[in-house]
Amino acid sequence: MNIIRWGIIGLGRFGTIHAETLQSVPGSELSVICNQNDHRLRQAAAHFPDAAAVGHYTDVLNSKDVDVISITTHWQQHYEIAVAALKAGKHVFLEKPMAATGDQCRRLLEVAGAS
Repeated sequence: MNIIRWGIIGLGRFGTIHAETLQSVPGSELSVICNQNDHRLRQAAAHFPDAAAVGHYTDVLNSKDVDVISITTHWQQHYEIAVAALKAGKHVFLEKPMAATGDQCRRLLEVAGAS
């Protein structure tokens, strides 16, 4: 069985739920976790010790150990991170809302279609 390696960007309530859920999904591996808040990142790293812990989302995008990125940051950050993840060749699971505006949502769909 091929293993799908996940990175999670944003470790608030929903990011933690995503991480816990992924650990119970056969064929999935939580590879990298990311949060800008150092305190929150240290807490999550203790809870998910098998995952690499990084402080900036570009570290997740550049990781060769990540196939899919789950973006669970504040919705105002979704657009920038999702576009960068798609352009980096990652599959993206994006928490709602997709972006701050309808135009950003349409652009995300265009970028996803081209990736």
